[in-house]
Amino acid sequence: MKDILKLIRPHQWIKNGFVLLPLFFGGALLNVGSIVAALITTLAFSLVACSNNGGDATDKVIKIAVPNDTTNEARALLLLQEAG
Repeated sequence: MKDILKLIRPHQWIKNGFVLLPLFFGGALLNVGSIVAALITTLAFSLVACSNNGGDATDKVIKIAVPNDTTNEARALLLLQEAG
């Protein structure tokens, strides 16, 4: 659940206030249809915000160490190539 909350970035939800505040100021807090439409829009905004697969590219940095001698370096590079 914590990962899902991180993914939808609730700290960036000021835009959702622009969707939900008219329910309050327009007197539609008891209108189920309006509430459902606003929640669907809020969910859509959240999904668009997380469309870059969960965060910065720095979260997915992979470091690979390659040996410094040519024999083991070639073997390591072949293993990496086989692994894809």
